[in-house]
Amino acid sequence: MKGRFVHVFLASLFLLAVVSAPLLAGLSANTRFNVQILPDVPGQRTDLNSRVAAINSAGRIVGDAYVSEAGGAFDHAIYYDGVAMQDVGAAFFPGRTSRAGDMNNLGDMVLWAVNYNICYLYHPGQQPTLITASGLPWDQYPAVNCINDSGAMAGCYYYYGLYGWPIGLLGPGYDINNAGVVVGTTTNMAYSDAFVGDQNIAGLVEGPYREGSAALKINESGQVVGYSWDALDGTHTTGWLYDMNTGTATFLSFTPSGINNAGTMIGSSLGGLPYGCIADSNGAYLMHDLINLPTGVEDLYNMTAQAINDSMQVAGSCYYYVDGIGRWGAYLATPVPEPSCLLALGSGLLALCGVIGRRK
Repeated sequence: MKGRFVHVFLASLFLLAVVSAPLLAGLSANTRFNVQILPDVPGQRTDLNSRVAAINSAGRIVGDAYVSEAGGAFDHAIYYDGVAMQDVGAAFFPGRTSRAGDMNNLGDMVLWAVNYNICYLYHPGQQPTLITASGLPWDQYPAVNCINDSGAMAGCYYYYGLYGWPIGLLGPGYDINNAGVVVGTTTNMAYSDAFVGDQNIAGLVEGPYREGSAALKINESGQVVGYSWDALDGTHTTGWLYDMNTGTATFLSFTPSGINNAGTMIGSSLGGLPYGCIADSNGAYLMHDLINLPTGVEDLYNMTAQAINDSMQVAGSCYYYVDGIGRWGAYLATPVPEPSCLLALGSGLLALCGVIGRRK
């Protein structure tokens, strides 16, 4: 019995090593990702781009995609359960443009429709909960953008301007961590200023012209990513990383869109190119340069990097070719363990086996 326990324990350690290898190695030009093209929902328009809003720790994904309906194509909230893509927008908001704002690690997602007065909290296989029945102004076009693992949510509503929800936020909330800190932007002031909790951080992340800024994502360590637009015409954007613990900001060579708990960031505009990128303390790289093409896919372009989880899985949209025909779709990129890191971890496990063997 004791020997069986040891074997199970060692096997568990090996699996943990395989999963952790890409994270321990960090990013480099040799980092590789296996790419999976995600399935479409029925009626999805493959000539139009889709969007990924979130990927949780289990690799489940929410976002939205254009779906053909009478009168044209409308955005529908979508959910990928690891096998199939589901059109949850059609189920909850038939005939309307809908969004999936976010999904937490428990699988709870928040759904809302454009110019509509209803938002839902939904867990697959369970009955939805009407969020607008619990404090969100139901008659003022609400939107729920984020949810943490405790079920706390944040978003905004429209009433002759955008306002933050829950009431009292400095502006629309874009993300919330498990400590309940909300980040977003103050859109009802003279300038759109990035905020973190109850702190306006525009003075730290904006240039001299102070055109505006937005805080987009926050992790459990209090690292926040966002961007500012500094040029007089408001078109030039500058990405930044803000640390709540030190109260300091670092400007980036790209425009970030997400960050995981290890501090790995995703974004776009690295080197001025409008494509998805990934970065950590080792450097920043275009996603396209790090991928292994899926079987049957001839090439893949216009990759965006829109969501990342703690396993360093990245999800977004792309334009790809199969049999010479191009189409838009969503993808999931999973890091491949680097051989050198696996070798080091394997050696450690072998040494552990030797120690256990000598103690028998």
